[in-house]
Amino acid sequence: MSSLKEIELDLSTKENPDISDTKAFLHGQVFYTITQNSATIFKIDYKLNLQGGMNQLVATSYYDKDQQKMTKWIE
Repeated sequence: MSSLKEIELDLSTKENPDISDTKAFLHGQVFYTITQNSATIFKIDYKLNLQGGMNQLVATSYYDKDQQKMTKWIE
């Protein structure tokens, strides 16, 4: 969720946000990629790797540029 909020802020404030990056947290890291689905919708794919490498979570969210917020989250 922390990654989602940071990416949401980047998409709403930066003209050219990173299309892929890794965000490090205390107990793991999140790799994400952003693709543009339409003129106003961005799809963000996430891969969370927790410390120790045993747990991985894959998720997707959608950002609406007109509303300037995430509109959908799928795990």
